[in-house]
Amino acid sequence: MPRCPLSSRSDIMKHSIRPAFIFLIPLLIAFISCGPDEHHGRIDGELEGINQARILAIPAIMTAADAGGADTIEIKRGKFSYDRPVSEPIILTLLYPNFSQTTLVLEPGKTVRLKGDANRLKEITLDGNDDNLLLTEFRQRMLKLQPREQEREAATFVRSHPATLAALTVFLDYFAHQETFDPSPARSLLETMEKKQPDNEALRQLAAFMKPILSNAPGETIKPFTATDMDGKQFSEADLKGKPTLFIFCAQWQGNFFQISTKSNDIRQDFPTSKLNIVYIVLDERMGSLRKRLKSISLPGRVVCDEKGMSSPLVQALGVRYIGGNILTDAQGKILARDIDLEHWHDKMPAFLKPSDGK
Repeated sequence: MPRCPLSSRSDIMKHSIRPAFIFLIPLLIAFISCGPDEHHGRIDGELEGINQARILAIPAIMTAADAGGADTIEIKRGKFSYDRPVSEPIILTLLYPNFSQTTLVLEPGKTVRLKGDANRLKEITLDGNDDNLLLTEFRQRMLKLQPREQEREAATFVRSHPATLAALTVFLDYFAHQETFDPSPARSLLETMEKKQPDNEALRQLAAFMKPILSNAPGETIKPFTATDMDGKQFSEADLKGKPTLFIFCAQWQGNFFQISTKSNDIRQDFPTSKLNIVYIVLDERMGSLRKRLKSISLPGRVVCDEKGMSSPLVQALGVRYIGGNILTDAQGKILARDIDLEHWHDKMPAFLKPSDGK
């Protein structure tokens, strides 16, 4: 009988394994290079100049589409890969150890590729979807502009792309999160995006947050409100007229609570009760613990704590950008300034208060 060409055991193994291995190669490649499933978005990052570190992934606006919270991402040898459960496109903020941040758009089933240098975080590039490409192009342009030009360029970008999450991201970065901004373009930009994105839950939440702030912007008259202080006395904005008023939003759990007490007592030396109202809106949810604290520190003015935190009707009426923020009005209730930096209260407030207001 003629000898079988695969008569040896080694020949049989070679010829039987090779086709199976060749068949598996495409499957292995697909497995290794596959993207996230339809319920997750992924970020693949590469940062030069850093070996090992941790960064935080924080939702820019909490929505039902985002099933994640604040997550820690491990960077090893300058690289990281992070999957987040999402059902719709969301805006996510990456917070670095030096408190710099990158805001991006994450979509289910897609991978965002992030590249840059840890020493030049403003130059980071993003891709993976149209919004991130727009953001990268926009941020590259901003590198060439002076600070005064950047807000104008940001407004132009939002007007040019009002139906995109990229526009909402830029609005967050340059209008919602900045300590100082011009309320006039912010108001019109928000309205423009609302018309183009009527079903965007994140935008609805942002609008609810921003509109009271924009309605109580410098130049406006403080909006009507009623409140009850911790002595049980009810008052309104009308009761404060006749003297300038400083509204301070604070909370015991905020690290600067004691500093606010110290600074406001310093203000009292220049502007005693006869010349200035001070109203502390304390966003704690337990009045009892606040009463105990007030036995050891002095808040020289009316103290309001309705135990509702950020859901307080007073917060809803006046708007709060951040804990430690404030509103300064003149004797007629016209808003002179918002969110004066705590470190500069003593320097800046006399400039806002005219001599006639202080008498």
